Amino acid sequence: MNGILTNIKNELQTISELQNVETNWGQLDYYSPNFPDKWPWVLVEVSNINYSEEGTDKTTSPINRQTALADIKIRIADQKVNVSGVEIETAQLSDLWDLIEKIHNKLQGFYPGLTNSGKLIRNNTERIERKDGIQEYMISYSLTSNDV
Repeated sequence: MNGILTNIKNELQTISELQNVETNWGQLDYYSPNFPDKWPWVLVEVSNINYSEEGTDKTTSPINRQTALADIKIRIADQKVNVSGVEIETAQLSDLWDLIEKIHNKLQGFYPGLTNSGKLIRNNTERIERKDGIQEYMISYSLTSNDV
């Protein structure tokens, strides 16, 4: 999975608007010395992997073959400018949705370049409710890998 995450992050780093692309280890969840100071941010993680049995192959190790279906989460966050006004708020949200669209255009159908893996397919997008002035959305993609 490390190779897959690295390739996804490398692909996202080609989007010039992104100030930081990292593996998610809680940077946006905990107010620590590592809290972002440049925005917008994208965090990448594998949130879940489900396995199914595909039979056996005595010439491999382990002999039991499986297919893995991984859920890849992309968290997009931007700090909202603390000013009021419908026009400003609408522009900020529009900028964030434009960024979400650019991220999706990079990742939908992206092949992370590892043997036996498929392409990323978007499953859903959801807003993460926050009370700290950060606008955050999470896009979920699935990725299948065979003979794992």
